[in-house]
Amino acid sequence: MSAAMRFEQMYLIKDAAGNLLWQGAALILNAIEATSAEASNTVGVGEAVRLDNTTSVIPRWDYANTGTDVPAPGVVKVLRVSAAANTGFIGVALEPIAPGKQGRIAPVGTITCVKCINPPTSNTLGAAITGSATAGSVDAPLAANAVSTATGIPAGGTMLGRVIQAAGTSANQTGSLTQLGVLVVPA
Repeated sequence: MSAAMRFEQMYLIKDAAGNLLWQGAALILNAIEATSAEASNTVGVGEAVRLDNTTSVIPRWDYANTGTDVPAPGVVKVLRVSAAANTGFIGVALEPIAPGKQGRIAPVGTITCVKCINPPTSNTLGAAITGSATAGSVDAPLAANAVSTATGIPAGGTMLGRVIQAAGTSANQTGSLTQLGVLVVPA
């Protein structure tokens, strides 16, 4: 079966106390194992995360130039999104991730809901989803993909994905005022 044709995936996800939970709230192509680089706050389920490029180690292929034939192990570290201008979005947390601990991140291609505490400026399908000043939360401040206008495309690296289901409790909405349906396509 093609990875793009999978339905809701069963992942064994743990809560903050270490209890195993059923997670069935995302259509996931795969999951990235990541370590929280947060100093004291736990990354919550459904929170948007970004790559911590100051502490992550991305293996290089030119390891022979470093004087050893063993490449450095890869370490992906993440931080909760905490500002509209954040860059380096990587996905949505699938489980609570305590500081310094590992957890799963739903990366590009995932269909899920993401924390959106404040009502988004634009709740329009196709709107670009960017960061918010509320930790782990996002906003959708830009109109649906208006390629020909300056307001339709966010600054490079500041987008988590696109709105595919509006937040709200009316028909055809996510059923929550604080959860925005997203297709994760960081850009």
